[in-house]
Amino acid sequence: MSELKLSLEQIDADAALIIVRLDSTRYPTVAQVEHLKEHLQRVSIEIGKPVMVVGHGQSIEQLNDEQLRGLGLQRIS
Repeated sequence: MSELKLSLEQIDADAALIIVRLDSTRYPTVAQVEHLKEHLQRVSIEIGKPVMVVGHGQSIEQLNDEQLRGLGLQRIS
């Protein structure tokens, strides 16, 4: 199974939250979902930013504090 390729260079220093949008049909078994969860937990620790998973195709988005406020959210330190 392929893992998401993330490196620290790809993550903006101002990003407060990393959102991973993915197509859940690409992970049809519980074992695959568990593997993805563990991978994203390792990524979150490595980059020092929280990671949130949502549906709809696979893409990665970065939100800074201003963008979070625009969504009615805020960073919790």
